[in-house]
Amino acid sequence: MTWRRVAVAAATVAFVATVYFANWLVDRYGPIRVWPTTLLAPAGVYVVGLAFVLRDFVQYQGSRVLALAAIAVGTGLSVLVSAHLAFASASAFAASEVAGLAVFWALQRASLVAAVVAAGAVAAAIDSYVFLSIAFGDLSFFEGQFVAKVGLSLLAAPLVLGVRFVLGRGELRPA
Repeated sequence: MTWRRVAVAAATVAFVATVYFANWLVDRYGPIRVWPTTLLAPAGVYVVGLAFVLRDFVQYQGSRVLALAAIAVGTGLSVLVSAHLAFASASAFAASEVAGLAVFWALQRASLVAAVVAAGAVAAAIDSYVFLSIAFGDLSFFEGQFVAKVGLSLLAAPLVLGVRFVLGRGELRPA
């Protein structure tokens, strides 16, 4: 097994796990402060931001089909937390991940960094809007969620580039 396959397998497992863990955090803890601001967001916000980066890695180094399958598995696992959060998370995750993948697919050949950042921003906005609307019935945490998710995506961009340099660019297979 090559290092690329090991990395893709590990990232896929981590990607799926982020969905469950984010919902678990929201269920167990209330809102948290989004550092370094005074904004608040549900406790799983940073985990969701990490999920966006892992999604891009999985589909870039693995395949689009693998990324879509991981989205389906992660969305299904969210049922293990609470029915209400599971529905909110599944709806938000499915909508934001598909939109994020579409943006990433459209931009990745021109610029990997732009693709990661733009896909993260689009996914963060859609995920925040859908999740907050369903889970809490209002958007009072929207700004905090958006800032935290985009911030994490920006921090992760150098890591994505570093891994790309070490592993080389994975060839995308047709979906």
